[in-house]
Amino acid sequence: MSISFSIFSKQNCQWFAISLVLILSPAAHAITATVGSSGCNFTQLQAALDFLAGQPGPHLIKLRTQTLAIPDGVTINADNATYQLVGGYATCASASPSAGQRTIIDASGGNNGTAIGINANGTSVGYYVTFSGVTVRGGSSETDPLANPEGGGLEIRGRVSVILDDATRIESNASGKGAGVYIKGKNSNERATLQILGDSRIVDNVASTLGGGVYCDNDASIFHDDGQISFNTADNGGGAYLASSCAFDSIVADGSFSGFVGNDASYCAGLCMNGTRGVSIAGASNSPFWFIGNQSSGDVGGLLVRHSTSGRVAATLLNTVFLNNIANGRFGAAMEFDGAVDADLRPLPNGANCAFAGIGYGACSAVVGNSSGTVPTGGIVQLLDLGSASPTLTVRNTSFVDNDGLRVLGVAGSGSIDVEGSILIGNRVAYGSTSFPAALVGIDNQGSPPASSRLAWSTVTSNTAGSANAAIIWNDMSAMNLKGSILYNPGMVGRNGTSSGVISHDGCLLVDAAASWPTSPIPPRVGNPNLTTNLTPPLSSPAIDICGSASIPAKDFYGRPRSVEQTTVTNVYGPVDLGAIELPFDDTIFADGFE
Repeated sequence: MSISFSIFSKQNCQWFAISLVLILSPAAHAITATVGSSGCNFTQLQAALDFLAGQPGPHLIKLRTQTLAIPDGVTINADNATYQLVGGYATCASASPSAGQRTIIDASGGNNGTAIGINANGTSVGYYVTFSGVTVRGGSSETDPLANPEGGGLEIRGRVSVILDDATRIESNASGKGAGVYIKGKNSNERATLQILGDSRIVDNVASTLGGGVYCDNDASIFHDDGQISFNTADNGGGAYLASSCAFDSIVADGSFSGFVGNDASYCAGLCMNGTRGVSIAGASNSPFWFIGNQSSGDVGGLLVRHSTSGRVAATLLNTVFLNNIANGRFGAAMEFDGAVDADLRPLPNGANCAFAGIGYGACSAVVGNSSGTVPTGGIVQLLDLGSASPTLTVRNTSFVDNDGLRVLGVAGSGSIDVEGSILIGNRVAYGSTSFPAALVGIDNQGSPPASSRLAWSTVTSNTAGSANAAIIWNDMSAMNLKGSILYNPGMVGRNGTSSGVISHDGCLLVDAAASWPTSPIPPRVGNPNLTTNLTPPLSSPAIDICGSASIPAKDFYGRPRSVEQTTVTNVYGPVDLGAIELPFDDTIFADGFE
């Protein structure tokens, strides 16, 4: 039913009759208010919010397609009700918003301050605030020296879930930290959450210190499932900075484009976690989670996960692609893991193929075209110790293609890598020194004893040495297991001569020249694998049917079965091909057991 409320306005000392729709439901009373320049309940957004404050919800605020000026910002009290702010209504009498239309909420032109503050520190319930078809811009987050410098577009505090949906934009805001969004929960049991859905974007925001797009503080979580954090700038954490107990989680919606794109920073341009909760990313079966074109003038272009306190954190990266990120002359152009971090980079378990994306040999897990600048000093993917805390990295069925740096995979300290079923092709490694040489895989392990690493059942070919000392492998002190791999790079040193770590392969290793490889206890095999354009060894290749089938991967790089017996080839140790890719058996007479 419709009820008319009379409200006295102190601004102009006039009585206004405000007609609001009161919707009764078994769960709660709901009030729909409309805001716009004419024909609406309210002309000012804060007036509508003030009226709804204290009323039982949920509340719907319909916003006309126009620019709503909020020069002094607005505040949503989410202590006792859920709010939904929906833009794009042609008129306030419209039943639904117009397709593709939006309402701009503009905080420019007034006092320095957050555009929209959302406060829920007075509740333990956990209400929702949803923005749909809205642009929030122009917040300046009180950037004068004595003010609170947190949150330019949105400042979220307390136990509340804020949802950006239906192409909402948080854009062109500024602050000391969290220029797009600042979020902080109430306590460890009453967390705040930010959900990015419906192709929403946090874009073109500038923070003077931390978190150009988002600063996520203690007791908060980000759920980044459908949308972008793009083209933001900060000194540290251009896209997002996660502190303390902030958690980041993404389960990408099918067919969406989600990720961090084109963010800039002096240190860590994309997503930067420096806390205790870790990162979990799962791209969709038909669309990965992207880190594209993020650029740092120092360390870390795409992703940093850093943990220096007690315990360990996980960085799980499924169907994740790192493309054209830059750390100018430093570490971690694609990603860096520091301290007590266990990172895992691989496709989804279903073995989905992402060939439609046109990169990385169809890999859903890929590191492509990243660069450490003109004089690189670290790895495209880098592991670093923090005191006694050492990182680990597990890689499965991932492509590393056309990257440029001191190393593609680098370890400094006592960390370790375990790579299996992956390809390294078209990469360039250069510079370095006698004590810290360039290498596709460089393990500078000073642990006591040094941790072992693996580069197994992988294909490494057509990479370039940009300097004379560049090699495929440098394993200083650390043992390296190369079983099942093809390391074929004529013109590049196989193993750097200063390496002192043990090399093992059980005779299941194919290289282009024996000169730099240990011959004891078993020398590697030498020859040209004659790989096809998709890196599969042909039937005539010396990589066919070499290894035994014990302890091998179940599937190859393309998700096909391993241990395929080629009946015209004599096994060496067994029926398993060398490299990341197994040659399928296409003779239908024998393939199905003589059916």
